[in-house]
Amino acid sequence: MSVSRIYLVGFMGSGKTTVGRRLAKKLGWKFIDLDEEIERRERRTVADIFRENGEAHFRQLERHFLKQVSSLKQSVMALGGGAFLDPENRAVAETTGLTVWLKVSFARVGDRVKIDGTRPKLTSKEQAEGLYQSREPYYALAGQFYVPCPHMLQLNWGPLVGATVINARTWDAFPAAVRNDLLKAAAEAGNEITAKARAENAEAIEAMKKKGLSIHAVTPEVETQWRQFAEAFYPKIRGGMIPAEMFDQVQSLVKEVRASGGTPK
Repeated sequence: MSVSRIYLVGFMGSGKTTVGRRLAKKLGWKFIDLDEEIERRERRTVADIFRENGEAHFRQLERHFLKQVSSLKQSVMALGGGAFLDPENRAVAETTGLTVWLKVSFARVGDRVKIDGTRPKLTSKEQAEGLYQSREPYYALAGQFYVPCPHMLQLNWGPLVGATVINARTWDAFPAAVRNDLLKAAAEAGNEITAKARAENAEAIEAMKKKGLSIHAVTPEVETQWRQFAEAFYPKIRGGMIPAEMFDQVQSLVKEVRASGGTPK
């Protein structure tokens, strides 16, 4: 992926300006601090804009100037602490460049920034910490990538994701009636979970097909190749992620079901 713009996001005092200048210098790109750009063009400080016109006006300026500078290529841009909370700003940054969150603890923020009311919205430690916590989920949206894949192979595979294990001594201590009830409840729960998972998968696939997903059937030869690829990881799973004895037992049951022409549940 070719990137010609990098947007740094994070709380006040996270180092966006310092890191941004150094990164821009290393890349040979231009550095833009959005708050400084607003102050330069408005000929007054951010604090003055907040005080004289209110936060809503400042956010409007922020959106306006971000759209303008987003057209500049080979630029590292430091966004203000609240800029990335705005869905419109996030869309601009995510569609025109790479977004990077500079994560820093609140304790570190307190070491770097004076919480004395000189900065907008930082009037007390309690208020600042609340602001910090409320903004973190938005910052976490930075750097999230996905690449649409319009094709899918029709391989009806699913991992064994969990099981209830009871050792023999404990099992034998249960009365026969209780053991039967447990087996019945486990079977019912398993069938319900399986049916629900399959329905959700089918629903998701149908939704993706409406968005252009194409599903391709595979030949037995291709399926064998996929199976061999998956089984190459078994030595790492057996005895590592799953106890060897349990792994061997599951594999034995799977082979029995396949040999009978059934499908493992």
